[in-house]
Amino acid sequence: MSRDIAKVNITDFSVTERKLHIQKIIILFIVMSVIGYSWEIAAFCLLTDFQYPLGELIKNYHGVLHGPWVPIYGFGGLAMLSLKPAFGKRPLTFFAVCAAVSAVIEYFSSWALEKMFNARWWDYSDYPMQLNGRICLINCLLFGIAGCFAAYLLEPVVSRFLPRISGRFLDIMCFALAVIFIIDFIASMIEPNMGLGVMRLEGQDGI
Repeated sequence: MSRDIAKVNITDFSVTERKLHIQKIIILFIVMSVIGYSWEIAAFCLLTDFQYPLGELIKNYHGVLHGPWVPIYGFGGLAMLSLKPAFGKRPLTFFAVCAAVSAVIEYFSSWALEKMFNARWWDYSDYPMQLNGRICLINCLLFGIAGCFAAYLLEPVVSRFLPRISGRFLDIMCFALAVIFIIDFIASMIEPNMGLGVMRLEGQDGI
């Protein structure tokens, strides 16, 4: 079975197809979140002229969560993939839509995290064509490219690969990944990562 995430209503699936569809969403979410984490590590290395050893970065540089994933990439990627049936046949339009969607998600995420934790995990104030330091044009364009990568390459590969994995192994893997992520998410909402790259804001009240 290989279907786009939003092309068919999940209630139209058989029980087996429904389970595989949910597992596909879990795998895509985790993979895109890990890719996002890896991308941020690479970008931080470049921006700091490789000032920190790679081992120290892996240990101390994270998003809000403590694990090796940045969920804004996972949620954003799934949002973009959900738009593929409507815009996927027009790559340039799909690219523009992905860039716009990423801008909304990134701006709202920055605002919400700042209100919740009185800190910023990114700040584009020194970038050209930015808005309140929360989003900037170059990042929106990069996210547009990332959305196209997810839709035209990553999702088809995952769709072809998943049915070849043993059903029992896939069940265990998806369950374990989901549980570990949820535990990390809950723990991080209580005690978020405040390591390298995080800017604590003084004199502002959180929620």
